[in-house]
Amino acid sequence: MYAAYYVAELLGELTDDYDPAAELFDLADETLAALSAGENAARRILRFELLALRLVGHLPLLDACVECGRALEPTGRAVAFGQLDGGVLCSECREGKKQVAAVSAAALRCMSQLADPQRQSWQRLEMNSRTYGEIRGLMNQYLSHLVGRRPRMHEYLSLLSG
Repeated sequence: MYAAYYVAELLGELTDDYDPAAELFDLADETLAALSAGENAARRILRFELLALRLVGHLPLLDACVECGRALEPTGRAVAFGQLDGGVLCSECREGKKQVAAVSAAALRCMSQLADPQRQSWQRLEMNSRTYGEIRGLMNQYLSHLVGRRPRMHEYLSLLSG
């Protein structure tokens, strides 16, 4: 139930009044139907968030430095993620940035799969609790920066597990 409330809250935050946003509302409808059918709520909500951000033009850049555009291959090392910058940062561009989080290669790979509207492999995606927690925290902060406040339903998302 909290996941469904969160979908409704994000719709309100990410759209303007009287903006039809048909694709976004179709995504919300699909998400609510999947939640109602008992699908994994944690994974489905992450998918909804990332696809919604793609549709409204705020999907964070996950495979190249958001500043210089240099491709970043996720290796075993953590990568800098600029909350205010909108995606990953290379080591040179990371210098002097505020609100930067370290994100693992595993979390970036999971986020990329969840954010790809064409691939269906996200439905079989296995996330351990550490990776899920890392992505959940990153998304909570990113969305809070984007909408200018912490969404009310964020505290209830901690009840979901990856």
